[in-house]
Amino acid sequence: MERYLGDLWRQFQIAIYILPTLLACNNCWCQSVTTHTIFTEFAEDGVKYMVPIEYSDTLKSSVNSPDKRVAAAVVVRDVGATADFSTIVNLRRADEKLDVDGDTKLDPNRGPRDNPANVFSAKGLPEVTLRWISATSLAIVCKPSCKTFTKRSKWKNINISYPKK
Repeated sequence: MERYLGDLWRQFQIAIYILPTLLACNNCWCQSVTTHTIFTEFAEDGVKYMVPIEYSDTLKSSVNSPDKRVAAAVVVRDVGATADFSTIVNLRRADEKLDVDGDTKLDPNRGPRDNPANVFSAKGLPEVTLRWISATSLAIVCKPSCKTFTKRSKWKNINISYPKK
């Protein structure tokens, strides 16, 4: 009985935390550069809990391709005090809204690195420069000391290069 009450108390505490977050979210997935809430799962004493994690994406720069069909954006993701910033380069059609998470936002086991439109990601706040060479060729420039997680060489018909700074 004591363990059952303890589990109920923990679930109640989590629910009190989640409810205001959900109410404040107000369809937050539809906003392109703002605060978002995702839920992650953890287990304690064999009991699974869903816990909200808030993060924000800040658009640092955006450059359209010479033919104005594709937009490349540099976004900084801040997940709070427990993790470092991430710098992400996202490609999308120029007439689409920026969506760093894509279809990964509903799956707690997937993240921005799983979104194929995020062609580059790095730890921290490195200086990232975007330069369109042509309508189908993008150069992403970051210092050699830049710790990268993702470096894709192609997105749809766009070729991506990483020249040295």
